[in-house]
Amino acid sequence: MRPTHAPLVLALLAVACDGEDDTAPGDDTSADTDADTDADTDTDADTDATLVFEIEGDVAGTALALHWFMPDGPIPDPAVVLHTIAVTGTPQGMDPPAPAAGQLVPIDAKYPDFLVAMYIPALYEDPNADTTHQEGEAFVGVGRVWPAWAEGPIPAEYADDGIVAGWNAVEPTFDGSDDFTVRDPRAIPLTTALRPVESLTVGGPWDLATDPSIARIAAVPYRFLMGGDVAALLSDDAATDPWEATVSGEPPADHLVPGGSEKLFTDLALEFLLAYIDVDGSGGPSLQADTVLGSACVDGMFGTLLHLAPTDDLAAAFALTVMGFPTGWWAAGIVPDSQDGPVPLTPDQAAALSFSADCGLGG
Repeated sequence: MRPTHAPLVLALLAVACDGEDDTAPGDDTSADTDADTDADTDTDADTDATLVFEIEGDVAGTALALHWFMPDGPIPDPAVVLHTIAVTGTPQGMDPPAPAAGQLVPIDAKYPDFLVAMYIPALYEDPNADTTHQEGEAFVGVGRVWPAWAEGPIPAEYADDGIVAGWNAVEPTFDGSDDFTVRDPRAIPLTTALRPVESLTVGGPWDLATDPSIARIAAVPYRFLMGGDVAALLSDDAATDPWEATVSGEPPADHLVPGGSEKLFTDLALEFLLAYIDVDGSGGPSLQADTVLGSACVDGMFGTLLHLAPTDDLAAAFALTVMGFPTGWWAAGIVPDSQDGPVPLTPDQAAALSFSADCGLGG
């Protein structure tokens, strides 16, 4: 594998094949592949397949599909699927057919006979095992390394980058540059990073002068901070030093950020950590009646608890994957007075969120 530099459209189509495939695309060897039900065992059927996916995470009850898209266009809706298989383990082999003629497009005006078809590999929940994606079946993993089929005369400048006829694989940088990395189509990485995290615990030191024994720590939604009412909080416990807070389950509708689905492509709940003294004795925080001590920060960022709902929309799942955002609960940092979006916190950062005088929600 090596980094190369080329036009971005080429970056989406670069190849990682050291030689010609012994298995012709379209040959049906799936019977042998499907017979491998041991998720931890390599088999000849897996490693000899045209494409091989090395999947990290829980693959139980999932299917894997190749979704066609135009290199310079949006993901089609409804989806255009070349091939789908039930996932039986990892590595998972796949022997897709050659692309349909309408999926092959020229990617360079200088070479109109050089045609390519690009595919996004996506794992989705398939509870009825029919290998047909349906509404409500959430995507649990979308590949950042894409299979690509090339045919026609291969121009020398493309061949020099490793492009061959047949199936290939490429990993763009997703940073706006023209760089890409050639990958092995028989070792395509894929993770179940979009399986939702059901519960999240964060914590850290209590660095406020106030005795924690008279204080409480609550996770409060964005709506609450904007002066709105919420029926119930997801976490509200006595403060300790060190402290912890846990959230779990699906957030209620009144915890969702208005318009959040337009910005992050699926329902979004954003919870801030609030230390307070329950002056009015109501058993919960009040911005008007209680003493607000502040929030928790790490590395100059507010610590927040963010929930993104699983999605059955491929474009949304792809966007979340490119941004590195999981679904379910995760710890995120927000830089004060910045227009930048949330930054996923590392486990060490999520365990080192500090309530201190330097971390106040008022600025």
